[in-house]
Amino acid sequence: MAIQLAAAAGVEVTATASPSAEERLRSLGAAEVIDYHDPAWPARAQGGFDAALIAAPGTAVTALPLIRDRGHLCSLTSDAPHPERGITSTNLYVRPDPAQLNRLTIDLAQGLLRLTHEPLPLTAGPVAFERVTAGRTAGQKLVLIP
Repeated sequence: MAIQLAAAAGVEVTATASPSAEERLRSLGAAEVIDYHDPAWPARAQGGFDAALIAAPGTAVTALPLIRDRGHLCSLTSDAPHPERGITSTNLYVRPDPAQLNRLTIDLAQGLLRLTHEPLPLTAGPVAFERVTAGRTAGQKLVLIP
């Protein structure tokens, strides 16, 4: 969803992902997708980014040198490094906001945002939990249904 929101706001998005996700991320608005399996991915990113959103644990320190001076780093994985070169480095903790959730719901209903989901039986809760915590959802939202 972050890629879609950024692209809709006019941001040129570069994402890191496995090659199997490239087509999907480009369809969501990523201008460039870099294979994070490649040990040289930071060099391929070329740097000078205004900001970075960190969604994979342990990658914030690697991304920091790619951000321009006085840029911004936001980690969803609670591992934001100490700021340097005037870069703002923060961890994001979600706070429910009814107005923002309503706006996102409207955008989803109008087709402005897309979410891929995988329905699973309620009994698959432990399997779903394991997949989410292991990072094996391939960008899908797992939905438990009775």
